[in-house]
Amino acid sequence: LDGGRDAGRNFTVQEGLVAINATNALSSATLVMNGGNIDTRSSGGDLTVGGNNNQVWNADFSFLGTNNLNMGTGTVNLGTAAGTSRTVTVEAKTLTIGGTINNGTTANSLVKAGAGNLALNGTSNLTGTITVQEGTLSGTGSVGTILVANGGTIAAGNSIGTMDTGSLALDAGSTFALEINTTSLANDLVNVSGNLSITDGALLTLADLGGDELLTLGTVFSFIDYSGIWDGGGHGRTE
Repeated sequence: LDGGRDAGRNFTVQEGLVAINATNALSSATLVMNGGNIDTRSSGGDLTVGGNNNQVWNADFSFLGTNNLNMGTGTVNLGTAAGTSRTVTVEAKTLTIGGTINNGTTANSLVKAGAGNLALNGTSNLTGTITVQEGTLSGTGSVGTILVANGGTIAAGNSIGTMDTGSLALDAGSTFALEINTTSLANDLVNVSGNLSITDGALLTLADLGGDELLTLGTVFSFIDYSGIWDGGGHGRTE
């Protein structure tokens, strides 16, 4: 899609591939995903869609990730189709969703699959769980209850930043990807409004985006704050 669609009409993806290659490709149309794949192959590389188009996710779909694609701040609804969850497979790069995500008629949860990154920068009103099955869930949004499964990664922010969650569970084999800056003393933070569960075998990775400065003895980086019950897989905690 290289030009505008008819304003106010739905654009429905049933199967196959739709490449969104221009900021005005969807005009003001609602993007309805009934399956299939989306991608962006813009000659300019990464693309931000300019219409803040609403979306309806009636089925599982994939983002192929030739370039990064930002879908703006339009509202996402999980649609009227049967099922309790929708699977979004991000094969590569980053798919950014900046709008509010709402329950569908029966669907109230989300599964993130694929090796790429799904960045959620808006508010999730889903009453179910977002499960990170593969790849990375990132962003600065308020994203509800999160389960990071074996092979999945959670990374607050879109670089260093803050993510708000409901309850957060990190399974064995999952990864918490933490970024800090030893120059500015900034760091990622996940605010957990609920219980925090970390199973033995969950991993913490650390990347310094600063100058690898020598830190003063006693410097503290707080990267998880929670309000509920701690379940640390038999390990203690420092507060």
